Amino acid sequence: MYVYRTSQFNRKTLCYGVQAQVDKLCNELEPLSIDESQARFERVYPYLKRRGENNLRLIARIRPVQDDLVLCLLDIFLRGSKEYKKFLRTPEEYGKKNLDCQLDEEALTGWLQQQQPSASNVSSRREPLPDDLLPWLEPPGWEIEKDKDSWAILYESDEWIAKFKSPEIGEDWEIYYQIISGIEEKSRNAEKIAAWPGVYLCGENNCYVLFSQLETADKPPRIVLFLLASFAHRPSTEEIAQIGEATNLFNGSKNVLSKPLTLDELTPFARRSYPSYLVTDQQSWLAIQRGAEVNLALSAEEEAILNSVSTTSARENNCLPLFLNGRAGSGKSTMLLYLFADYCYRKYYYEPGKELPGKPLFLTYNKRLLEVAKEFVRCLHTFHHRFVADRTEGSEIPDVSAFFQPFGTFLLNLLPLEADDASLANRMSQQPYSAGNPTGYRHTLQERFDSQKYISFHRFRQLYRDSKLPQAQVYSPELSWHVIRTFIKGYSLRYMTPEDYQDEVPTQERTVPAAQFQEIYKTIWGRWYKRLTTELGYWDDQDLIRLVLELKCYRAEYTAIFCDEAQDFTRLELQLIMRLSAFSQCDLGYQPIRNLPFAFAGDPFQTLNPTGFRWESVQAAFYNEAIAALDPTQRLNLRMNFPELKSNYRSCTAVVQVINLIQLCRQVLFKIPALQPQTAWKQGHFPTPQKFIIGRNIQIEQLKHYLRDTIIIVPCEEGGELTYAQNDAVLSQILVEIPESEPLKNVLSASAVKGLEFKRVVLYKFGEECNKAVWNLVNRREDSKDILADRLYEFEFFFNKLYVAASRAKERLFVVDSQIGDQRLWGVTETYLEVLLQQSQNPAWRENVQPIRLGKPESARDLQEDDWHSIAQEFESRGMNSEDPDFMRRARQCYSDRAYAKKAEICEAWALKFEQKFSEAGQRFLVLGKTEDAWDCFWQGMCWSALLKQFDKAPPGRESERQIAQFMDKKLSQPSLKEFTHFLQYCIKSNQLEIHRNSRQWKLALEEYATGIGTLIAGTNLHPNEWQRFGEVLEALGEGWNGMLYRAGTCFYRAKNYERAAQCWERCDSTQQRKYYLAKASVLGLPNGLEYLEKAGESEQIVKEWNQAGRPHTQLWLKYVAPILEKGKRKSGTATKAKQKKR
Repeated sequence: MYVYRTSQFNRKTLCYGVQAQVDKLCNELEPLSIDESQARFERVYPYLKRRGENNLRLIARIRPVQDDLVLCLLDIFLRGSKEYKKFLRTPEEYGKKNLDCQLDEEALTGWLQQQQPSASNVSSRREPLPDDLLPWLEPPGWEIEKDKDSWAILYESDEWIAKFKSPEIGEDWEIYYQIISGIEEKSRNAEKIAAWPGVYLCGENNCYVLFSQLETADKPPRIVLFLLASFAHRPSTEEIAQIGEATNLFNGSKNVLSKPLTLDELTPFARRSYPSYLVTDQQSWLAIQRGAEVNLALSAEEEAILNSVSTTSARENNCLPLFLNGRAGSGKSTMLLYLFADYCYRKYYYEPGKELPGKPLFLTYNKRLLEVAKEFVRCLHTFHHRFVADRTEGSEIPDVSAFFQPFGTFLLNLLPLEADDASLANRMSQQPYSAGNPTGYRHTLQERFDSQKYISFHRFRQLYRDSKLPQAQVYSPELSWHVIRTFIKGYSLRYMTPEDYQDEVPTQERTVPAAQFQEIYKTIWGRWYKRLTTELGYWDDQDLIRLVLELKCYRAEYTAIFCDEAQDFTRLELQLIMRLSAFSQCDLGYQPIRNLPFAFAGDPFQTLNPTGFRWESVQAAFYNEAIAALDPTQRLNLRMNFPELKSNYRSCTAVVQVINLIQLCRQVLFKIPALQPQTAWKQGHFPTPQKFIIGRNIQIEQLKHYLRDTIIIVPCEEGGELTYAQNDAVLSQILVEIPESEPLKNVLSASAVKGLEFKRVVLYKFGEECNKAVWNLVNRREDSKDILADRLYEFEFFFNKLYVAASRAKERLFVVDSQIGDQRLWGVTETYLEVLLQQSQNPAWRENVQPIRLGKPESARDLQEDDWHSIAQEFESRGMNSEDPDFMRRARQCYSDRAYAKKAEICEAWALKFEQKFSEAGQRFLVLGKTEDAWDCFWQGMCWSALLKQFDKAPPGRESERQIAQFMDKKLSQPSLKEFTHFLQYCIKSNQLEIHRNSRQWKLALEEYATGIGTLIAGTNLHPNEWQRFGEVLEALGEGWNGMLYRAGTCFYRAKNYERAAQCWERCDSTQQRKYYLAKASVLGLPNGLEYLEKAGESEQIVKEWNQAGRPHTQLWLKYVAPILEKGKRKSGTATKAKQKKR
């Protein structure tokens, strides 16, 4: 790598007296490739930064010069200086004014021409992009069909889809298909429904289709055939009215279908859509009917995004790489999967009969959501009209399940089986490392990442509550986890210090005040969590990421990488994701890249960041770790595309307008111009949100009656709900006595409800929690310094909690507050509304905000929840997805209250399992008839006796687990070891062992097996064939399990297979032992093996062999025999003299 120093850099080098250090650095960089050179720096896009001695910071940039790349050293800053802070605040802007101007193209070219290529200066260019990877760079194939105006579009309602699943409709699908084909071809006469113009009925043989056929108000117009419902009899007027009510299309005097509508206005009423040309093929249409969720009717903005990333030119900025930014319910994950399905299909079908090299990869930390994603893409390939139309008859649907990976498991599988870095092993395990230890480095890795000591956020929260640190009462577990994960451990391979946070993190990326960071660093991290994860064996995802990056044990083999739930990805996670890409190893040329297949989806308000999502910090992370890694010189014009889904797909219009009011406050008060109002996608008429002020329009007795089952969101931190309720004058009367070990059923904090949605939500006393000083920000000047950072953080934190809480409501939103709370918050929003609208400088807010009005006393009954079942299902789903016992117990309480005893018991069993009380959970599952879940609990808990006692045979596909249980449940003996050896031979032959490399159960069983073999070695005489069999199994296990090779060598030695014995000992670095020397001597023969006989101390054997060989006088023999004979003579002479002396 060529290294160029600007005159400014040289002046600073002299000024700071660091010429020798800089010369040394340049000498180190010259032999390196571009990637290796960049690894010596930190990225501050588009620049590079390196920490020097005496708090100096070296700033560099990579520039293309002719056909090469040059690392240009631009400037040196003193940490904490004004200029350095300016640079960190706006790197691109500062660089254009002060750094890039030092680089003159002509001067650079002349300098490069004068450089003499040396052996140490390797080419800075990456390998050119192979032609067979070019198809991956083509855009996705979701462009809107160019001939769409020539065909109609079919819409299906939820009612249609639900009814078609019933047996009575499904069995007669051919008749319904004929009816629809006739309607589409206009060959059938349909009956008009007089009460509702635009609604028609068509039937045959007691099979009826209720539909509407209309021309949209678009230009040009589109023809839509809207399938509303199917009937196995002629429907009555009342039944038709019920369909109108259920679809929100027509009821009473309202009839949406009677007036002109655009496609975008009509789409929210539909669940599924597909082009009419698919109706021409009976099997294609039937495939769509049987795939319920895969032809979702996309909104205009979703369709526009798919179209833009599929058709955009290189000059435009809306292509891949892509970050889909959408709130929960916005459809961002659906969009991500549509795009990923394209790349999966491309792998197999880009060219008939030929697979593309490379493979796509879909990552998420949520294992259950991964299964949903996998099934969704499978269904897309099977049923979606785009793939159905492309597929020829008889062609197979690709199995793409291997492309979906849970991030944690994926990382564990990247870890090497062996590594030679003893110092790294010692650092990771905090245990003494011995080169002669037969278990070696592999043992430390396996022990380091024991699944029983993995810390998820849920487990962190539990441990945090038990930590007894005073600061744990001050800072929420969410805040401390965010600081540790995002900054201390996840920002770079060095642990971040308070000085680093203050001086190295750009202002726009800091999410907590420096004083809070320092306090958390010194207490929560320094006194507790650091020790937990470096000395006590616990670990989290960042520990795993750091080790994978340090060991570089990843392969750049993936050609399309997609990640869901990416809003909280750390810089280290992004670094690794980029390095997994095959394109990170290629020179992508000089022409702008039209499409680079990386895509991420994230919910900005699901973020762990307690003050809310900030685009500035997310964009900085993506540019520093993603774009800069792929395009270090910016010549490809790569840009991360950040389209935001502006529709709210969860809440009705009235609720969205209140949510927008909260967002308007955030935008104006905290100067966040990126915040924009949302529009509601959901159609229908719902009552407007209402506020009830205790003592004014509602009384405590009413609240006690109406709020028993309604979701109440309170302004405390997660885990503090019970204390909050007990100390609240109203809630303490409403709630029945619940043990402190139980979570409250319907009282939750804003943090706890992230990602959930409910039909009806009550915001409880947020107004009381609001600091009235926040409203002083309304008229604050842009440059005002009168609000302390800590205070500003407190205000932002509060409004983010308020936003998260309000946005959980789908249909009904209520405020219950005190009169003081109304004065501090809700009344003020009405008073300041016009001022806020004016200061927003965005007219879109005015049409999309609505203050929350005082409810009428008689409407207080609307507070009462009437859909407890959906709440129970929401809690159950959340509990299962996040493996959270608290939510499973909330679901259990909901089911118990309605006498759903079995459902309640199932939820409790899962809660016990998630608490790792496996034996108790397994017994409960058995009683409930959930045998596979019971087996899984007994297996995970290693309850061997219970597993064997309760099951005569294993569930399908789990036979090997029963073999493990049988071995572990028996006392170690020679027969049990022989039996288990036969089982292991089968596993080795069928390649099962690699699958189970990270399994605790297998690890324990194999350790027990190795211990048993060690006992045999210590005192049992077996036939050599038996020892040979043991050795072969242990040797095979040595490829992935600690300590096996050493024992394998001993078994081969006992079998007199000295060559295999020596090989095993050599592989595990256990050659400093007598048995190895004897085995090696036997393998080499004589005289070549004399060296090893000497090391084994076999002097008599050497002389004996020499005599038997006829006392040869060759140099090799005499080298070892002569010293022994000479020593023997000296001993003999000494003995003779001693005898003479005695005489």
